[in-house]
Amino acid sequence: MERERTMTATAESTALAETVRRMLERVAPATSLVHEDGLDALLRRVDAALDDEIGLAGLLVPESQGGLGGELSDAATVATELGRACAPSRFVTATVLAGPLLADVGHAGPFGAACLVVPWGTAPGELLPRLVVVDGLVSGSVRSVAGVGDGPLVLPVTVDGETAVAIVSADAPGVGLAPVTSLDTTRPLTDVTLDGVAVQVLATGRRAVDALDAGLERAAVALAAEQVGLASWCLSTTVDHVQQRRQFGRLLGSFQALKHRLATLWIEVDSASVAAEAAATTTSDRAVLASAAQSMCSEVALHAAEECIQMLGGIGMTWEHPAHLYLKRALVDLNALGTPEQHRRRLATLVDLPPAG
Repeated sequence: MERERTMTATAESTALAETVRRMLERVAPATSLVHEDGLDALLRRVDAALDDEIGLAGLLVPESQGGLGGELSDAATVATELGRACAPSRFVTATVLAGPLLADVGHAGPFGAACLVVPWGTAPGELLPRLVVVDGLVSGSVRSVAGVGDGPLVLPVTVDGETAVAIVSADAPGVGLAPVTSLDTTRPLTDVTLDGVAVQVLATGRRAVDALDAGLERAAVALAAEQVGLASWCLSTTVDHVQQRRQFGRLLGSFQALKHRLATLWIEVDSASVAAEAAATTTSDRAVLASAAQSMCSEVALHAAEECIQMLGGIGMTWEHPAHLYLKRALVDLNALGTPEQHRRRLATLVDLPPAG
């Protein structure tokens, strides 16, 4: 079998990866994934196991604020395994993005299951608050928000012309939540509407801007790690298949054209893993490494899923095989937290590259 990539091969990260993988094999096996009608219940089971059984709630929240004080590399290790299993979870949107963001603006918690109310395609550094606080009330709507659940809603808003971070309960009067039909059913999206909703403003000005940018940046790194896990599963599954399946009296893996395609894909997946790991483990130039990783990993994940579907042949086209879920996840995540083009433009600005032409 193709060697599966795992983030930062320390003893602790290896143990964490194995723990999460064993849990997912038990709670979210492929046989459960293909029954899409049960994905909401499956998502809740996965998140409950992550938060309660393994104890990852508050992973990136400082210990001084009641969290675990973990590193982004720990979150990337978990995200890699979630991507490998294509498991439905709010880990990236809650544990990596919204929870630590609340801690950054001084919120006392709880931090679990919180959701940042921005479109899932919002890139780091490009967030423009669409909601305005007037006399303590907010009205408006935000479409295609990922990670909405039972926890609090974290709102990027404008207060007296300044960017601010506010919070409100998901079941507060005036809050409307409408599920969105998404290609990727393993990551539910929601349209959020607010009609005269009273909110609590937590931070304004530079503190709010820095917290929002840092949160989206962390999420982009975790998403890149998740995409590495997805691509690794697709590559391993494809290699296993061509080593067993015969066509014209020969193993599929013996055909030179397929060997070349798989060799190219292996290089891409390995390179993406290095990029994601660098972004997760290096604290200096985090913005540069995050955009570099996200622009690469999103495209590699899509290529790996496409190759998996093609080389699996007929079985890859069936609804009973989970390959189509990996392809859908990769397609949607190509635009999640910024497109590859957006990240490359951001990267060019960060390293002072002159404009093309």
